Amino acid sequence: MHGSNEASDPVEVLARKLSQQKKLTAVVAVIFFSVLGLWGFYQQMKVASFEKARSEWFRAESAFDTQFRLMTTPPKLPTDGKTAAPTPPTSQKWVIDTVLAQELEAVQKVATSGESTPSSFEAKLLLGQTYFRYDAAPDAFQKAANWFKKAVDQNLDPERKATALYQLSFVQEAQGDLDIALGSVSSALALSPKSAIRGDLLKFQGRLAERLGKKDIAIQAYDQIIKNYPRSELLRFAEQRKAALSP
Repeated sequence: MHGSNEASDPVEVLARKLSQQKKLTAVVAVIFFSVLGLWGFYQQMKVASFEKARSEWFRAESAFDTQFRLMTTPPKLPTDGKTAAPTPPTSQKWVIDTVLAQELEAVQKVATSGESTPSSFEAKLLLGQTYFRYDAAPDAFQKAANWFKKAVDQNLDPERKATALYQLSFVQEAQGDLDIALGSVSSALALSPKSAIRGDLLKFQGRLAERLGKKDIAIQAYDQIIKNYPRSELLRFAEQRKAALSP
C-alpha cells in the first residue's frame, strides 16, 4: 500500500511529467537547431556553387570569344602597303568541334555542371547558337536543337524558358519542322506574356503561320503587334503582312 501511495503521489507524478517535458523540449531544440544549421550550410553551399559556376562561365566565355574573334576578324593591312590576305565572310562555317575543341569543352563543362544556375543556361544558349550558325558538320542543326532543348528543360524562370524556345524554333524551322516551330513559339508566348522579346515572338509566329497556310493565326499575331507595339519597327511589317492577308 505504501508503494502504491508513493506511485500515485500527485507531486511526484507532476515532477515526472515536467522532467519528461523538459527532455522532450531539449530533444526538439536539438533537432530544430540541427536542421537550421544544415539549412544554413546548404544555402552557403548553394551560393558558393552559383559563384563557382559564374566564375567558370566567365572564363569559358572569354576564352571562347577570344578564339572566335581570331577566326572571324579580318587581318590588319601590312605596313608595307600590300593587300591583306582575303578574309572569310561572316557566313563562313567550320567544323566547330575541331577548330574550337578546347573552348567548347570549357563551355560544355559549365553547361552540364551547374544545371540550376543561370550560367549553365547561358552556356547552353551559346552552344546552341554556335552549332546553329557556324557549324558545318552534317548534324549541326541537331546538336543546336539538343542544347536549346536542354536550356528549355532547365528549371529556371519563364522568361529564360521563353528565350530558349524562341532560339529552338529557328532551328526547327531550318530543319523543315514548321508545325513544331510554330508550337515552340506559341509556347514561348504563353509562358511569358510580358516578355521583352514578345514582339519578335509574335512576328515569327505570324511568319510561320503564313508559311503553313494558317492565315487566322498569322492575322491574330499581326493584330497584337499593331495594338501593343505602335511605336516599334515591327509595326510597319505587321501592317503590311496583315494587308496582304486580308481580303
